[in-house]
Amino acid sequence: RTPVPLEPMDAVTIDGYLAGIAVQPRIVPIDEWLPGIFDVEGRALPEAHDTAWLAKCRALVERRFEVMNADLAESAWFDPVIIDIDTTPPTSEYEPPKTDAARALGPWLAGFDLALRRFSSLHDLGDSRVDGALAALSALTNEADAGRAVDALVRTLASLWSATEPGRYEVATIRRTMPKVGRNEP
Repeated sequence: RTPVPLEPMDAVTIDGYLAGIAVQPRIVPIDEWLPGIFDVEGRALPEAHDTAWLAKCRALVERRFEVMNADLAESAWFDPVIIDIDTTPPTSEYEPPKTDAARALGPWLAGFDLALRRFSSLHDLGDSRVDGALAALSALTNEADAGRAVDALVRTLASLWSATEPGRYEVATIRRTMPKVGRNEP
């Protein structure tokens, strides 16, 4: 029910996008990343949208994001939403052949990549652990076995999440520039 001409993400792509938001080295406010879910180009919803529909969609997306973050924080594991290749039609004979991992994880990785392009601070860290994890994620489509690729995806994302966690919860020290005002001073 997303208004035309916006192009929303599907559930699998949204899951990858949310993972890309979750591993950022800062907490990204929902108002910055939510428009990307309703339009892959990030265009805003029109003024005359159904507010009840938006509230329901937002609640579902927020709940998934919170569950993913909680799972990564508590157990360094989460259950990604991926395509079941056993129930999807085979690729067309006109398309280049894809591995099972590429068919299963392709849309998820596309959403993850979209988040990284929109919020590039992850690339700017210069941390070898982060760079290695990103390289490992992009290489997953070369894996022949989809099950092993999913396990590697979860492990790699969990290590990426823990590598960027300190930046998300870093507290800045504020220095007072003016003298302290006393309790009884006007």
